[in-house]
Amino acid sequence: MSERLVIGTRGSSLAVRQAEEVAGLLATARPALRIELREYNSSGDDRLDMPFTALAADAFTDRIDQAVLSGEVDVAVHSYKDLPYDATPGLIIGAVPVRADPREALVSRTGLALAALPPGAKIGTSSARRTAALAKVRPDCTLLPIRGTVESRVDQVLRGEFDAALLAVAGLARLGLDRHISEIFDPLVLPPAAAQGAIAVQCRASDAGTLALLRRIDDTTLRATVEAERAKEREIEASPLRGKRVLVTRPDAQAEGFCDALEAEGAIPVRLPLHRMEPVRARATPWTEVASYDWIIFTSANGVSFGWASAPADARAALKRHTGIAVVGPATALAARNCGMQVRLVAPTHMAESLADALGDPTHQRILWVRGTEARDVLGPTLRQRGASLDEQIVYRPVPIEADGDLRARLQDIDIVTLTSPSAVRRFVELAGRDAHGRVACIGPVTAAAARDAGLQVQAVADPYTIPGLMQALRSMTARDHD
Repeated sequence: MSERLVIGTRGSSLAVRQAEEVAGLLATARPALRIELREYNSSGDDRLDMPFTALAADAFTDRIDQAVLSGEVDVAVHSYKDLPYDATPGLIIGAVPVRADPREALVSRTGLALAALPPGAKIGTSSARRTAALAKVRPDCTLLPIRGTVESRVDQVLRGEFDAALLAVAGLARLGLDRHISEIFDPLVLPPAAAQGAIAVQCRASDAGTLALLRRIDDTTLRATVEAERAKEREIEASPLRGKRVLVTRPDAQAEGFCDALEAEGAIPVRLPLHRMEPVRARATPWTEVASYDWIIFTSANGVSFGWASAPADARAALKRHTGIAVVGPATALAARNCGMQVRLVAPTHMAESLADALGDPTHQRILWVRGTEARDVLGPTLRQRGASLDEQIVYRPVPIEADGDLRARLQDIDIVTLTSPSAVRRFVELAGRDAHGRVACIGPVTAAAARDAGLQVQAVADPYTIPGLMQALRSMTARDHD
């Protein structure tokens, strides 16, 4: 390469500032180098009327990349997060030299944090990722599209066109606008884009001299970090669940893991708990006789947690010592073990009938079943018919929760309804009707049968009958949309 280097950059203040930052690093690496900056508009800059989701993957890099390929400029400086996943043929990232704070920030007109904004506050963002995260933490706010440079978006907020807007800390800091930040978000609350804040420097793959120079400013540790982030983001974007709004009807205490799994694949969980679980005053006698039972069986994690809470200290001690604890499903087994119980038997499938078969011949055996009021009436009659002496200790019951507002209207933008129990099916139909919008996915055949009997169109059934099984059923169902 010659002692002259031409850097291509978009013309926005932030892009130019990033290019100047790279120019400074290159000048330090080779003091005799003469550096020139050349500005370009990208196709994304020309289409401010279009949402980000409607733009091509290379909308903010296309024209500069062509300038590099033609030899008009030697390198292109980009925000790494703007690069398409598939590199432009003939180009290579020669350096990832720096990264500013990758977190997300709120700029609000009155300086208020997100939690303090009034209901219905107008928040500007054109990012689907930010929209999904905001809908989770402040569903009452009004989310509106906003485009333009970082400065123009800040100005729109300060002029009162929006109550607040979401922007990257990195861009605000690089432009000296971080004084307007009202709140910086924990990445677990508002995840930043992969590689946010990092700068990527591209050149021609055949330009050995420029590549050698760029290696002198490359931060290999930073490069590995952002490449890993991008690989993970690409996996999410390839998921057939990405962008799907999934109604989660489980009680809040049980919904967290399911919602996390959905979010990890780019889906948007919409919580609508149909029941809350409340304790039922348990009878004293079964607890005083725990040691005399041949088997203590639990068919749900709720049965374990509410049973443990209702049992007196001596009964808890007896449960820990008992060698005949039998459960349905890994989640129930985990709940029992977390209480210190020694689980002897886990049913081979996640149905009560499977547990009855796994117990073998129960003739003349004493069995205590710890359950809720809505447990299916299959296990008890089966065991008694086979000669067992069965006592039932009812420790909890589901209590219907009233839905806020017009549920039918809220369901209009739901893509998938998930149901995990027959009682949830009944409550959902009571609230939403049989013609509720959204395809239905059920956690197992029992729930699916209840849903079909209620007139719902079931399109996916989990197997195995677990949350991981339900996730796989959702993937298979949505993947068929793209076939």
